Amino acid sequence: MRLGSETNMRSNELSMQEKFEGWIAEHNEYFRTVGSMQITYQREVRVSEISRIADFLLKQENKLINVELKTNPSMILMQQLIDHSHYCDYSFALVPDFCLIPRWFIEKMTEKGFGLIIYNYRKEIFTEALPAFVNKERDIKVKKKYIGKFKTEQLKLIM
Repeated sequence: MRLGSETNMRSNELSMQEKFEGWIAEHNEYFRTVGSMQITYQREVRVSEISRIADFLLKQENKLINVELKTNPSMILMQQLIDHSHYCDYSFALVPDFCLIPRWFIEKMTEKGFGLIIYNYRKEIFTEALPAFVNKERDIKVKKKYIGKFKTEQLKLIM
């Protein structure tokens, strides 16, 4: 059986999700700049207010961080980031190092204040290529709703 590109790309996304989840647990001092010393996260969170599923929602004190994973930067990824920015404090795109990142995508990320994380498959490391800035227009009611829904284990930063 030959897998199509859709299946291969989806399995790459799932692999990146699993690696990112492990990275959060091992190296979450990366998020030290956005709040306290504890991070909780949920994977694949349905956000009914925007009719989307967040790949990762991270909570640090009262800050909500969205991370969207894609194997290819596209207008679809950009729209997901824009939608999630309506209730999250910070938004990040996570893409692998083997894809080409178009100039328009970097310019739009910079304009919107979204962060960019690159995953190096060979070395299995994550690098922040663009820092994220606080999303300006947030719906505080929706944000509080999702902060209140966190039921996952608490992760402590490595000192």
